[in-house]
Amino acid sequence: YKTSEIRAGNDIGEAVRASAAAALAAQGYTLAADSDTRLTLYVDELSYQTNGGTVSTGADITAVLRAVAQRGNARYETTYRSTLSRKFPVAPSATQNEAWLNEVLGESLQRFLDDGKMRTFLAGG
Repeated sequence: YKTSEIRAGNDIGEAVRASAAAALAAQGYTLAADSDTRLTLYVDELSYQTNGGTVSTGADITAVLRAVAQRGNARYETTYRSTLSRKFPVAPSATQNEAWLNEVLGESLQRFLDDGKMRTFLAGG
């Protein structure tokens, strides 16, 4: 049977950083290198698992982001996981696979942006 590798066409970490920075700025946060508050986002997992067999008819796509925020001795760390299950009658195209990976990564990033405890911590609360 035939297999294929799915490879990132860009630096995933940099893409997440840029998206998060833009979204945080849109929410009113000021990003400053000399701030007492530090935020680090990690892409702990980005996976695409087919349902097995010689002919795959579906896939589970998972993204796990971990956010670590620090201010002085205070620290807030949490994980954001999103999973999509997709069924397909024929093998998806590279464009479709890319769209699914972007979708699941975007959902995890949105979970981070919607986290009220994280927003409060970043705001100094």
